[in-house]
Amino acid sequence: MTTNGIIQEDNFKPDVVIHMWSDGSSHPSDYPEAKHIYYMRRYEFFSPEWRKLDWLKIDHMVFVNGEIKNAVDGWLKENSLKTPTSLIYNCVDLKDWTIIHAKDKTYNIGMVCSIHPKKNIPLALQILDALPEKYTLHLAGPQQDNCLTEYLNHMAIQMKRRFNYYGKLPRKRLDSWWDMMDCCLSTSISEGNPNNIIEAMAKGIKPVVHNWPGAVNQFPTDYVFNSISEAVDIIEDKDISPMNARGWVEDRYSLNNFDKLYDVIMYDKIAI
Repeated sequence: MTTNGIIQEDNFKPDVVIHMWSDGSSHPSDYPEAKHIYYMRRYEFFSPEWRKLDWLKIDHMVFVNGEIKNAVDGWLKENSLKTPTSLIYNCVDLKDWTIIHAKDKTYNIGMVCSIHPKKNIPLALQILDALPEKYTLHLAGPQQDNCLTEYLNHMAIQMKRRFNYYGKLPRKRLDSWWDMMDCCLSTSISEGNPNNIIEAMAKGIKPVVHNWPGAVNQFPTDYVFNSISEAVDIIEDKDISPMNARGWVEDRYSLNNFDKLYDVIMYDKIAI
C-alpha cells in the first residue's frame, strides 16, 4: 500500500496514518481502522481536491499557515463539519545551522527558492534596482520555468545589475552559502511556512519578507514589507542581531514543534 508515496506491506495495519498532503493522493479508506491526521501546507488550498476529502473519516487537520487554517475552518463551519484543526509550524534542527557572528557587510542579498512565478522574483530585481550598485542578488534553487529564467536574465542585463544563479544546491552546502549573505529576501506571493527563511534566520541572517498572507504572523513584523521602498529600507537601514534572528527560530520553529504533533496523535489535543 502507498500513502503519499510511501510503500507499505499489504498486511500493514497502522494505528495512526499521517497524510502529509491534502491533495487527494491518499484516502482514509486505505486504512479504515486507523486514526487519520491530514496536513495542509499551501498548494493544496488552491486546488479543489481538499474539499472532496472524506471529512467524516478525518480525525484531525494540521496547518502550517494561520490564514489558510482560518479559511478552512470557515468552510468546515459552513458545511457543518466538526473536524478539529491545529496550527503547527515547521521546525528545523538548530544543530544543522552554524550561526553567523559579527562580519563585514558583503552587500549580497540571498534567495533560496525555485524559479517559479509564485516566487515573484521580478520583484526582487526591482528591489535590487532601487538599491545602490554595490548590492548584488544571489539565488539558489531549481529552475521550474524556462520563460521566467530567460526574463530574469534579460532584465538583469537591461538593468545592468549583477544577478547570480547557482541552481539547486545540496542542502549541506546551504549552511556555508548563507555565510556570504547579508540578508534573506523572500518576494513570494504565497507561502505556507517557508523553511528557506527559517533556516536563514537560524544562521542569524536578517529576513526581508514580502507580506504574503500569513507572513506577519510568522516573522518579525519590522522585517515584512509591502513595497519596494520598504524592502530597501529594511535591507539598508534595519539590522537584526544574529542571536535575535536565531532566537526567533528557537522560540517558534524548534524541534519542540514535534511535541505538538505528538499531542495531536496521542491525545487529540488542539495545538495553538
